[in-house]
Amino acid sequence: MIILFPKIAELKANAKVKMEGSLGTLYVFGLASILSTLLVTATIVAVFAIVFFWAFGIPVLGQFVIFLMVLAIALCVFFVSAAFELSFARIYLRLTDGIKPHWKDLLYGFKKIFRAAWIVFLKSIFVSAWFLAFFVPALILFWVGGILWGNGVWSGLFGSFWGPTQMIFGILFIILGVILFIAAFFIIIYKLLAYNMALFSAVENPGLNGYRAIKESIRIMKGYKSKLYELEFSFLLWIIASIVTYGLLLFYTLPYMMTTTALFYKDIKNKPVEEEEDISFASILNEVKDSKPEVLNGEVVDSQETAE
Repeated sequence: MIILFPKIAELKANAKVKMEGSLGTLYVFGLASILSTLLVTATIVAVFAIVFFWAFGIPVLGQFVIFLMVLAIALCVFFVSAAFELSFARIYLRLTDGIKPHWKDLLYGFKKIFRAAWIVFLKSIFVSAWFLAFFVPALILFWVGGILWGNGVWSGLFGSFWGPTQMIFGILFIILGVILFIAAFFIIIYKLLAYNMALFSAVENPGLNGYRAIKESIRIMKGYKSKLYELEFSFLLWIIASIVTYGLLLFYTLPYMMTTTALFYKDIKNKPVEEEEDISFASILNEVKDSKPEVLNGEVVDSQETAE
């Protein structure tokens, strides 16, 4: 159960106030992060292009160079992006405290680049694992259902009794596969919401490693995932407008979203969540036992009155 959560409109209004005087700086920071990532990529491509042309006469070596180039680009983009993600998490958290962003703040994530990359990597692994846990069984059900349905059709052509039965089971397997396939995408959304605060937690708790930062995010988001979903969904029109304007409106939309999310994190991180009622079989038996009347001096007396 959610306790004392402010309205989304209040959070967004507060975010606009916090962004005043810093919007231009945040836009420049976002642009700088994109250009830096592109510069790193271009540098890697240039270096490997030189090596490739040198090794062009050796086909096997040339293919190996291309593989190394793609791998190096992927790793560098991943590490640089993770570092910027951690930097921006700190920038927006400080912004909610009234601290204006400084260009040195962009370097924060690079000082902890391996920690940032580890958190982002673990988030990706966990989300992917949950997705595959539903997606792979869905594919198997599709495959088995298709075989059963095909065999049922083929058997039915020859008047076999098992033909219709196989077709029914095939359809059931396919339906179950569709359900699991849809569930796989819902579980992605659910887990992304649960892990959303990991970088914020890492910024405020430097001693947390990647796994513990994610666990802290899960703890913080317990009972608040639906609210975060509502918050992010409220920016849908802003995102559509940004796409329509070919990304020009992103200079306002992204800081607006990030500042609001940071405020959301600040608001819920220390709020308690009411414990769910224990409805286990053992608790029900204990409740029945506690409420059982007792007999004193020939009179039926409630156990609670006896205790008093």
